[in-house]
Amino acid sequence: MMKTKEIDMFSTGKRINKLRVAKGIKVKELAEMMGVTVMSCYKWINGKSLPSIDNIVRLSGIFDTNIDNMIVTNYHGDSNNFGD
Repeated sequence: MMKTKEIDMFSTGKRINKLRVAKGIKVKELAEMMGVTVMSCYKWINGKSLPSIDNIVRLSGIFDTNIDNMIVTNYHGDSNNFGD
């Protein structure tokens, strides 16, 4: 049986929001910086969808963090919170 990782959308959204707030960036400003709609940002923040890989790379640059710190994964039911 192959072991797999899953991205936890809700926790990843919380992480994106936490990083956004720490930088003092409003959702509308983030959307403009990313070239996406405000609704897309809210979907990420609320764990309704995930940013594309390209947008995750952009977000990591905006938030001055590495990609691994952006994404929360579940592996065998355990959350990998990368330092939380």
